[in-house]
Amino acid sequence: GPVLNDVLMGLVHTDMPLQNILIAVKKREALVELLGVQRVNDYTVPTKSLLLNTFMFLRLQSCTALVHAVEELLLSTKGDDLSELKSRQDAGNPQSMHRLLFQEITDRALRERILDHFLSEAQ
Repeated sequence: GPVLNDVLMGLVHTDMPLQNILIAVKKREALVELLGVQRVNDYTVPTKSLLLNTFMFLRLQSCTALVHAVEELLLSTKGDDLSELKSRQDAGNPQSMHRLLFQEITDRALRERILDHFLSEAQ
């Protein structure tokens, strides 16, 4: 819950970015599964944004667990939180939501599920 959010957000202000930690961990897929799937409902929007940026930096297609984690992060975010997350991703960020959806995610069915979720949450 709040402790994990604080730890993840604290990593932003350390000398070792989260992506370096994930690269260094031998069991990267297990860590991605924990951070991006199992604990997904515990995060604030800023933490979800940090994780999305990190997962994109690591090249989604290099790891099936990364793609699954992005799917869980996005589909678990609803209402105003989803609007805030999309805004955070697009606010001068090279890891924009558009890039995520139309360049990084190559699975058409997955892209459609995410876009359908965005549409249903907008109504």
